[in-house]
Amino acid sequence: MEIEFKLNEAEMDIKENTGTKFGPGNYEFRVGDATLIQSSKGTPGLKLTLLVEHNGAEFKVFDDVWLTRDAAWKYARLMNCIDLDGTKSLDTEDLLSREGKLRLRKKKDSNYLEVGQYHSQEEQLIEEMGAFEAGAKPESVVNPMGEVPF
Repeated sequence: MEIEFKLNEAEMDIKENTGTKFGPGNYEFRVGDATLIQSSKGTPGLKLTLLVEHNGAEFKVFDDVWLTRDAAWKYARLMNCIDLDGTKSLDTEDLLSREGKLRLRKKKDSNYLEVGQYHSQEEQLIEEMGAFEAGAKPESVVNPMGEVPF
């Protein structure tokens, strides 16, 4: 069967065409899918498919948000991040296409990335987007309110 896909000369230059680099860092995302799930022990949760964008390229990140009191902090951060009121009754469809910013980190013992943190509305104003440079140390940043965020 014929492969109906052709590259131009610039795309064939493998020295220049290394693809978009995604690594641990801060990225913009939108919720592509949200499904109610239940763990094998019966714990309720949300399975999210996040469409992460950077420099015109997009990739998927999957995240489980457990709906328990012990994990309420993560649900609260997600709701704040995508500007929804977590004190109200919501449907999974309410999450679809909502946008926010998050921090990705490398999964332990893996080459995959996972959600390290959903940025609050306030953090989204000061966090720089993109992959972190290897070995770079975070700098102290003063936010518009005059407070140091960490």
